[in-house]
Amino acid sequence: MRSALLVVFLLLTVTLAAGYADQGPAAAPIIPVTTPGGIRGVSSPSPDAPAIPATAPPVSTFPVTQPRTGEACMNQSDCTTGTICCSGLCRDATIDMYSYSDEIYNASHEFLESIKTRQLNVVTAESLTGGMISSSLVDVPFYGSYIYGGFATYDSDAKRQFLGVRTGDVYTKECSLEMAIGALEHSRALVGIAVTGKAGPVEKDDLDSLGVVDVGVSIRTDKAAAGSDIPADPSFPQTFTSVSRRINTCGDDGHQATRDVCEKYKIEAASSDKGYVSSGVLQLVRKLIRQDTVINAVRIGQDHVEQFNCEKQGDIVVCSGLSGLCTASYDGNYIAFGEPSGVITRHLGKTPCAVVPTVGEFSPCCGIILPTWAQVTVRFL
Repeated sequence: MRSALLVVFLLLTVTLAAGYADQGPAAAPIIPVTTPGGIRGVSSPSPDAPAIPATAPPVSTFPVTQPRTGEACMNQSDCTTGTICCSGLCRDATIDMYSYSDEIYNASHEFLESIKTRQLNVVTAESLTGGMISSSLVDVPFYGSYIYGGFATYDSDAKRQFLGVRTGDVYTKECSLEMAIGALEHSRALVGIAVTGKAGPVEKDDLDSLGVVDVGVSIRTDKAAAGSDIPADPSFPQTFTSVSRRINTCGDDGHQATRDVCEKYKIEAASSDKGYVSSGVLQLVRKLIRQDTVINAVRIGQDHVEQFNCEKQGDIVVCSGLSGLCTASYDGNYIAFGEPSGVITRHLGKTPCAVVPTVGEFSPCCGIILPTWAQVTVRFL
């Protein structure tokens, strides 16, 4: 009986082995991947790198190239599409290739210490960074009372609805000033920081605008300090002490790594009929431009605050010329919950926030023609 079973087992083993042999060598496995656009699909183990245009066409039209990695290089032009010349070698461009997170944290910490010393708080208005400045500030612990909040106004219409921006071209010094001042007018903050610019993609005939950012910083004052940048639009307060600076993160205002990736972006875009660039380069350049923008913005903000007229008087620091914050109808209702913050309480005036009508002015609220919303400011007593 046992001999019979052994014979049957051997016959089955031989039959199965013959069946597998007839199938030939095993095929390479199909590996699920996530494309840059976030669509899940399949790819062979060595996928070609898709390229993303400035104005994305259907996926089927993406030009495809095979990156050449590990080869020696001296310039960005020595490396093929999708690769960056890094430390003398061509390497695949990935979003994690470089990061300035430590420097962002340190710059944010220094800025917050400056406004804490002066008992000020800050509100942000961000376009290309989409909230990164505000997020970087709240990453630093123990400064919550000095961070009012922020407006992420990526769409131009959001700048107009939330901040009251009226200038036509949103990539200008005027826009950065209107954003910073608009953020102050729509909050109870004393310092406003705003950024607007281009992190990519950009059109092929506009490559020089890549990485160019306008930074605006404003302090709520009764009278603008000498040399202050004043908005051209007279509907914005002319009394705030403000500064606007244009930076070029793809140039002298950016890290060397940012400049290298910007250069690669421009090389790829210039060599393509439609200005296409590889997905890795596009993702990386957008990240680095934004990170450099955050660093520059908080440092410009710190410089502006530290040049303001403040002095220590006993246990407090007094900044002369500040406008008092208007009182809200709900003040006093949430004292048990620690509201308003100590900074807001310190700078409250005695006059409630009020509406001053100006017939025919376009309201930032819901796009309706209404009287202008204007905040009454009083000197802190």
